Amino acid sequence: MAKHSPESGLKCPFCGYNLKSLTSSRCPECGKPFVVSAPETAEKKTVMRSLGEFLGHIVKGLRTDPSRKVIRKDVQEERREDGVILRRTTIEEVEINREGRNKAS
Repeated sequence: MAKHSPESGLKCPFCGYNLKSLTSSRCPECGKPFVVSAPETAEKKTVMRSLGEFLGHIVKGLRTDPSRKVIRKDVQEERREDGVILRRTTIEEVEINREGRNKAS
């Protein structure tokens, strides 16, 4: 008989077995494979937004300079009554000059 747990939302779609804390993608009760998907209440992203975020991560990786390290990032935000948001961002970073690199004159 399948075990049921009312507090767990993870149940086999075929037999209803409680899949909480399983490490495989096959139900131990009926043996059928299953796919765990995001909860229905989660915000669904459009394909274009997901693609934009993906490309943003790629660009960030390409532009990252390993000789620089951000120490602190401070963001101050002011929301005005007319709907305008004023944002001031201060970034403190350390840059390590390595031998063989061109120095700015």
